[in-house]
Amino acid sequence: MEVPFIKPAKAYKLPAQFGMFSDEGNGLVYSVLQKFLSHPQIAEARKRLKSPEDRLHAFQDYEVKTSEDTDIFEYFGSRTKPVA
Repeated sequence: MEVPFIKPAKAYKLPAQFGMFSDEGNGLVYSVLQKFLSHPQIAEARKRLKSPEDRLHAFQDYEVKTSEDTDIFEYFGSRTKPVA
């Protein structure tokens, strides 16, 4: 699956299904991704960070905060370590 923040693609649309075990779970994942990807600072970061590697690193950086003091946990919960 293409990840629109990491590797933007023209005319990308989020899928309706994410492999959750219910329509409600798929809807929750869709909702949080839509909210995250439409945030103005995410749109700006997508343009400013030039490579997919730079965007992945920024996405996984626990120190990054928005101007509203939100971080990756606000959208996606927690992980013990970044995905390599």
